[in-house]
Amino acid sequence: PMGTSAEAASYPLETADKEILSPLLMECGLSHLMEKPDTEADWSHILSLGEQQKLAFVRVFLRKPKWVFLDEATSAMDEETEEKMYRLLTALPGTTVISIGHRSTLDKWHNRVLRIENGKLIGYQHRFFPFHRTGAVNKTKENSPSLSVPVFRTQIQSVFIMVKRVRRACS
Repeated sequence: PMGTSAEAASYPLETADKEILSPLLMECGLSHLMEKPDTEADWSHILSLGEQQKLAFVRVFLRKPKWVFLDEATSAMDEETEEKMYRLLTALPGTTVISIGHRSTLDKWHNRVLRIENGKLIGYQHRFFPFHRTGAVNKTKENSPSLSVPVFRTQIQSVFIMVKRVRRACS
């Protein structure tokens, strides 16, 4: 969004205090944004895609939501940065994380993994159980698919949805 770097990091809420925001920006590798805190800009044109993704994590850390839905949230980051962001994310108490992505490096941060290929659920895995090929998809009363996955009470519930699109050879 347009505005100062602090406004961009706090969006859509009120601008966070510098004492709260600075450590988060530093932890997420964006400390350079606090060098000129009053500079107004269109940050979507200034920041790289990876920096924009880091900024999105800063927003999550400011809000500390109960639910976080991430769709390719680390696709423009290197694996080291991705690991750092997820380490910080999983430290948020009482937060449920649902990630969608292609990288297999994400599954270690989640206690459940759903695998989807070509739009179809091919199986699921819980940290404490082996991978299970479907047949596990059932129809509910509303005739929509639902997945039966064992539920364990833990502080952080998380699901990683591994998406893989298989390209067919042209004939």
